Amino acid sequence: GGNNAGASLSFDFDAKSGNGGKVTEQVTAGKSFSVGVYARGVKDLIGYEVVVVYDPEKLALKSVLEQSSAEGANVLKKDGGLGAFIGRVGTGTATLTAAILGPSEKVAPDGDGLLGVLEFEALSFSGETNLTVQSAVMTDLQGVTDSLASDAKGTMSSVELKIAIGLSGSPSIIAADGKESATITAQILDLNGVLQSADNSTRVSFGTTGGTLARTSATAVNGVATTTLTSSTAGTLTVTASASGALDQTTQVIAQTTSTSIGTGPSGPIALDLDLTAGDQGKRQSSTTPKLSGPCCAPSLLLRKAHRRTA
Repeated sequence: GGNNAGASLSFDFDAKSGNGGKVTEQVTAGKSFSVGVYARGVKDLIGYEVVVVYDPEKLALKSVLEQSSAEGANVLKKDGGLGAFIGRVGTGTATLTAAILGPSEKVAPDGDGLLGVLEFEALSFSGETNLTVQSAVMTDLQGVTDSLASDAKGTMSSVELKIAIGLSGSPSIIAADGKESATITAQILDLNGVLQSADNSTRVSFGTTGGTLARTSATAVNGVATTTLTSSTAGTLTVTASASGALDQTTQVIAQTTSTSIGTGPSGPIALDLDLTAGDQGKRQSSTTPKLSGPCCAPSLLLRKAHRRTA
């Protein structure tokens, strides 16, 4: 085989730059959505042809694109290459064909990247439907082609909407100390966005990409279900809420590292002195916060002149 015999393909429904690894999507009849087709582990790639299969009785394929503003640039442009792309819409198939014009070692990419974007509209159906790869051929800089046997699959599940979820996290920023928590609130709404305050039965499931949830499911009380989120690791935590008859909703909470340490070491050319008498007494911290009543009471900011040392 060639350089791309070990490459793999995947689908991503996360409409953000890069492969978010989201291989499932909820859809309703008439909903438009897109899916990125990604390659991993390519080497000296100069061209490819990938055929994706879908069920035309459940999905309408609208377009096959080289790239999108949401997903980012095509892999063949990763190293500055000029690519030619043809996307073909078929009945039950989507074909992505691309090549670098004037390929060279400098512009033939290695690694991971986007092969194309498929735009669909969901038709009326029940249950699930899948995207799969019928064939995939990769060509490397030496002109060697590799035919990949891919088990990549993207799954769409049909949802008959009966309710909606309003999801929020408060506060939206917490300390990453495993103690401070954010309250995650899921409101049960009708399809017009009105809180269902008489709902005491809808079961809401919660999930998170990081941190710890106090509980992963809760029954609504007066139309509201809650849990709490803590984290010992800094980062952005994405929380998902789901319920029968509703589309999943997400919200984000940021966990930040906190520090109470005070810097030590010699003062630089600018120093803050919290002693309010004349001159620099070197008071860099205070156990109390002074009440400021005018310019006379403001901490003095001293500008020190740097002196050149002589041997």
